[in-house]
Amino acid sequence: MRRCLIVYAILIVLLGIGARYDLSLNQYFYHPQSSFGWFMEHIYILFMIGILPVTFIMLMSVRTHIGTVVLGFVSCLYMAHEITSYLLASHHSYQLLGLSVILFVGLTLLMQLIPKATRKAMLPFLLFVCLVLISASLLVELLKNLWGRVRFRSFHGPQRFTPWYLPQGVNGNKSFPSGHTTAASITLCLFALPLFTKKRLSSWQTMLAVLSPIMMALSRMIMGAHYLSDTVFAILIVYTMLEGAILYMKKSKETG
Repeated sequence: MRRCLIVYAILIVLLGIGARYDLSLNQYFYHPQSSFGWFMEHIYILFMIGILPVTFIMLMSVRTHIGTVVLGFVSCLYMAHEITSYLLASHHSYQLLGLSVILFVGLTLLMQLIPKATRKAMLPFLLFVCLVLISASLLVELLKNLWGRVRFRSFHGPQRFTPWYLPQGVNGNKSFPSGHTTAASITLCLFALPLFTKKRLSSWQTMLAVLSPIMMALSRMIMGAHYLSDTVFAILIVYTMLEGAILYMKKSKETG
């Protein structure tokens, strides 16, 4: 409970700072030629999204039936779409299908190198992470479309800066909240790891959990893709989903 209050207090303060200084902060940090910004936008994001095909192929390897096979291939297809988007900037059907098959076969073979007992032990936590990621991403995508906030790097013509607390409606702009930061924030799920392993987090796990969303948030401002408030609200959504999932798990264990 104490951790919850501290995190929410920090995020609310940052949203307040964003309400006042979003534009000036982006003007200060904006550097679209940044190698760090490019890496986070095009490469690091793939590691975060990659948790989906890894998890669902692992599920397929443990419980093989038509449903898990379809789920595994669909997750590979989604990963192939993201790879072609961020690295090739194209969506040719033959590229998507070919890369999907390569991912599917490659991950399936990779799973055979991991003892089945280890896969079974890892799977519950990975499914938990995917649940948080998918639910948070769906909410973020909905808000993106409804909020209609223009990105800093997309100012042109009549479009202008608007504070985060004033939704603009459906207009094609999708700055608020940040999808990249949503994906990078799934490392916060490491705080739930003790529920699955009965062990305390190590210092490097804690560092990864916290630094991943912070680095992505900074990179999105550097690239002009998002404002401080866009990234903070994304972290807020993921953290809320995480705490809700943790609470549900604890109550299920108590009643079970």
